[in-house]
Amino acid sequence: MRIFEVAVAQGVKHYVWGNIIYHTKLGGYNPKYRTGHTDGKARIGEWFLAQKLEDVTITLFTTCPYANMLWDGQFNPTKNEDGSFTFYSSIGDGMVPLIALEDIGPYIDWIFTHRERASNLDLDVVTDIVQYPAIISSFEKVTGKKTHWNDLPYEEFAKIRGMTDDIPAAWAHTTGEYNDPSGMSVKDNCKGWWNVWRDGLFTWDKVDVDLLDEIHPGRIRGLEEWMSKVGYDGERKPFLKDRIDTGHRLK
Repeated sequence: MRIFEVAVAQGVKHYVWGNIIYHTKLGGYNPKYRTGHTDGKARIGEWFLAQKLEDVTITLFTTCPYANMLWDGQFNPTKNEDGSFTFYSSIGDGMVPLIALEDIGPYIDWIFTHRERASNLDLDVVTDIVQYPAIISSFEKVTGKKTHWNDLPYEEFAKIRGMTDDIPAAWAHTTGEYNDPSGMSVKDNCKGWWNVWRDGLFTWDKVDVDLLDEIHPGRIRGLEEWMSKVGYDGERKPFLKDRIDTGHRLK
């Protein structure tokens, strides 16, 4: 909030906030959906829009989980000794929204070149909203590789992903940086995330697809198309800057 106040005081006329879906609000404030890293940004985003300043354009750019996290993150599969892959989840028959990072540029360009239309706009960008069987079938179709899907209770899933109660949600912080010991663990943080997807709370009716088509006619329109476009092969490939930076520090 203070950064915003300083920016306005210094004459910034168009403030764009990288936003994420407000999961706790999406779930009617049920604590089972509390997801620290998304709720924190989204609360601030709502505060920005509530300002309604006459001389400052405010735009929220709201993303969802990245399709690219199939390379590395919560979604990447495990390669087995026989060359097949196993995808793990804790989602049941729920649905997860995904955005292809390759499409981010045109959306941001539109925001800055259409200031009047972008004023007080919360632009939700989504490539696909899929169930896990669709992820598996898309992967097999694109790669021809044998694939397994193992959907687990969250406790087991968290263990496989190395998420424990003693790792903070702000796991990427370095020694000496602020760390609140009373804050959420990465395990608790991501549990709310998966609860949202398991219960299918985010659906296409929350996305202005016509506007996305107008802004970016050449956008990627589904997970299978994304896999083909980027040459997705299931192999792990770090791409998140905080994970890469943390790896470098550990080395």
